[in-house]
Amino acid sequence: MVQIGLLGAAFVLFFRHFFYVQGRLSLHPDWSHAYLVPAVSLYYIHLHRDRILAQPIHRNWLGVPLMLFGMAVYFIFWYQATANHFVQGVGMVICLLGLTLFMLGFRMWFLLLFPQLYLLLGIRFPERLLQLVTPTLQRWAAIGSEHLLNIVGYTASRSGNVIEVFHSGQTIPLNVAEACSGMRMIVAFMALGVATAFLAGRFWWQRLILIGLGIPIAIVINALRVATIGIMATIDPGWAAGDAHLFIGMLWLVPALLIYIGFAWILQHLIIEEAPAGGAIGSAGPSPRKGGHTP
Repeated sequence: MVQIGLLGAAFVLFFRHFFYVQGRLSLHPDWSHAYLVPAVSLYYIHLHRDRILAQPIHRNWLGVPLMLFGMAVYFIFWYQATANHFVQGVGMVICLLGLTLFMLGFRMWFLLLFPQLYLLLGIRFPERLLQLVTPTLQRWAAIGSEHLLNIVGYTASRSGNVIEVFHSGQTIPLNVAEACSGMRMIVAFMALGVATAFLAGRFWWQRLILIGLGIPIAIVINALRVATIGIMATIDPGWAAGDAHLFIGMLWLVPALLIYIGFAWILQHLIIEEAPAGGAIGSAGPSPRKGGHTP
């Protein structure tokens, strides 16, 4: 325990700059879910603590080169010329994997592999990657909300990412900006999907479905959110901006979570485990002795 404590303190000290920047980035609304990622990892370890603690502890020196490689990656991308927060985080996770392998051995390291790799979902993605995806999400949100507004009885037309809602002789413009692209919801649902898959899924196909459902659910809910803002803007244009805009976005997270939990419940109950032959599970009836007969 003393060795683990000393190495853990050295680990935090070496990566202190990354943790500081990560804490500041997590204050941004688009990445506020990052605070929950370590909690999910700890909860996963708590659920499987008996199985993890049952494994023998053997020091594995293969963890040393893995640990040094992670430190080198972090150090290279720490300089201003090559600074990249996401790659720094990858180096931190690689170093953590090496440290775990070195201190605990392969068996325990393998059981702790998921909660360590899950930490990557809390690190802010590179800005270039976000800029590649955001325009597509903006367009999908605009197209989806335009169709939804027309379905519910409003007259709406789209030009690029701008939707014009016609109501009572007035034209209300609704701009689907980058903040309305749904990137925040998609990233959060990716983290939620992976966590639910490994915490609730018993079979590999259940886990794949749960992970895959996160993105389409987030896209559909985001289109519904933009359409709701458009409807509310016909009543009061103030609903399309400011705190009211954020309130509607937060409000739609509730049905989004319920839909996702509902899919997880359905997948869990698709397969019903049969009782073993000879009686129900837990039945305690007398069994015939070998060589005797049953009346």
